[in-house]
Amino acid sequence: MMIFLKKTTIPPICLLGTTFFWVFAQIKTKGYLEAANLIKNSAVVLSFCFIFENIIRAIFPSCTKVCVLVHFSLGLCQHVVYAVTYLIKDDLFRDYWQPIYFGYYMWTITLLVARPNVFFGKFYTFYTIHHTFSFIITGSWVLITCCPWEPYIYRGVLLWLSSDVYLYGINTYRSLSPGIDRTDFRSLQMKAFVLERIHRSSAYIQAFILTDGKLSPLAWTVFGTGILNDIVDIYFQLQSICRSRGINKSEGLKDADRAGKKLVNYNDKEYDSKIGAPLAEETTNSEYIVVDA
Repeated sequence: MMIFLKKTTIPPICLLGTTFFWVFAQIKTKGYLEAANLIKNSAVVLSFCFIFENIIRAIFPSCTKVCVLVHFSLGLCQHVVYAVTYLIKDDLFRDYWQPIYFGYYMWTITLLVARPNVFFGKFYTFYTIHHTFSFIITGSWVLITCCPWEPYIYRGVLLWLSSDVYLYGINTYRSLSPGIDRTDFRSLQMKAFVLERIHRSSAYIQAFILTDGKLSPLAWTVFGTGILNDIVDIYFQLQSICRSRGINKSEGLKDADRAGKKLVNYNDKEYDSKIGAPLAEETTNSEYIVVDA
């Protein structure tokens, strides 16, 4: 069954708490000066995100879920920039992946905390959980100072971070093309899911091959926590795929009946959390919206 978080004070506390933890980890490990420079660069990225949001609002004034479109468009750009900086010079990626990552995540977190209603329920739930886990994970990486960041670790981080490019790509496409055939989009969903799994697996495989399985404590922390985050991703993605294929439709009917509510069909419109970007009404089960009876 799909998990939903209520838009109460608890999710914002989790998001803000882990944000402060991430910043604390940077200050404790790198010192105030270097951490301040990282935050400054992150602020530049955050400012760009808000400027981009306003540009998209001006270009697509009729888009009912513009923040979702902006989220996936920015995410797509983020993953491409990761790859480009690494290809230009690996030191460039090492210096700027954290400001890009933190600045973009702070844009989403700012909206989740300050304007939660701009996102639909499943999106709000997934990204609250995802960003909370992500800041705990990447913050813990910074706190491990017993061994150096070797090239295979940075390469693994690049592969792990950029693996979302497929899902963000198809979600951006769907947001811009709401009339896409459902069957065609389901095929894209499955292909993106498989490609992401292969992409992320390559991050772990290359590390084990290059070290003959003798990973440093830092590498075990990075890749171990990465796998935990993958489990969260896979759970939500499979829930979304199953729901979109109608597997959970009967469960949705039972839930609505127990809640004393009725289900209204909105002519085959469906909106998934990470897999599918919504363009209209908020949904709780594939093609249905729960409303007061």
